[in-house]
Amino acid sequence: MNKAAIEKTRELLGVCNVMSIATCADNVPWAASVFFVADESFNLYFVSNSSSLHSRNINLNGCAAVTINKDHDDWLTICGLQIEGAASVAPANERERILTLYLNKFPHIARLRDNPANDQEKLIADRIGGSDFYRIEPSTVRLIDNSLGFGSKMEKRFPIHQTRGVV
Repeated sequence: MNKAAIEKTRELLGVCNVMSIATCADNVPWAASVFFVADESFNLYFVSNSSSLHSRNINLNGCAAVTINKDHDDWLTICGLQIEGAASVAPANERERILTLYLNKFPHIARLRDNPANDQEKLIADRIGGSDFYRIEPSTVRLIDNSLGFGSKMEKRFPIHQTRGVV
């Protein structure tokens, strides 16, 4: 992946808010849409209750695939990411750093936490506060960018579980 593709990848990770995560356990696949943040090393983080199906699947099988993209109505403008990697509960000692990333990207969550406007917002804030952050450490990040030609793909591969350094 060249420098321009890496910058485009970082841009998508910053402007897109929702990713679709696919997990699998006992040969039964599952996909869910979740809000996410990314760090400088392309690690992805999302909040989830441990009882959700994708969280249970991650605990049984730590492999996951993710897609991230803006909505498009023209094949030639499709631009997005396909990511595969190791999924797990993020370490507790990283929670504050991840929460800071999350609140910077989603300032309305900070407002829900600090000053809920109603019972529903308080419930959301309480659930987020009581949930785990999950991390996906990518083994492959693939940028699809049809503006460069239909089916244009560029990949970055990471050594397994060694994505903590800055790329």
